[in-house]
Amino acid sequence: MELMVVMVLISIMLAVTVPRFRTALFRDQLQSSSRRLVGLIKGVRANAVRDYSDYRLHFDFEHGRIWASPEGETAQNNETPDMLQLPAGVTVLDICSSDGRKQDGGEGFLFLSRKGYADQATIHLGEEDGRTVTLFISPFMASVRIVDGYLEAEATQ
Repeated sequence: MELMVVMVLISIMLAVTVPRFRTALFRDQLQSSSRRLVGLIKGVRANAVRDYSDYRLHFDFEHGRIWASPEGETAQNNETPDMLQLPAGVTVLDICSSDGRKQDGGEGFLFLSRKGYADQATIHLGEEDGRTVTLFISPFMASVRIVDGYLEAEATQ
């Protein structure tokens, strides 16, 4: 009898918590988009080293598209197979470079060197509900750090 009561209690707890966990895990478009952007940056950085060619990561603020092209090529955002299309409601708010420049409209760029270096930059993604995520691009390390909220580069140094 006690075993039946325990099983019922466990079933009730699972019925309440699993849907919330699933929603948080699979439906958080902002976190998913930031992880996909990190994957794109790391992949382009690896391609730059492999091909020994400088690359440029393009950000189309208006349409939510991000794509890469070798430096000097004029690839349009619909010509690249690895283009990242942000889901509706998620936008690139701005890209802040280490020299203080802020790109927040039209088309922005991030340079990735053939030697594995990248522009030191801070990328801010936002969602319609006001949540934001900050991505810190390290220039010499192949790492991108994701932090919840809108943080300036100086706040972490």
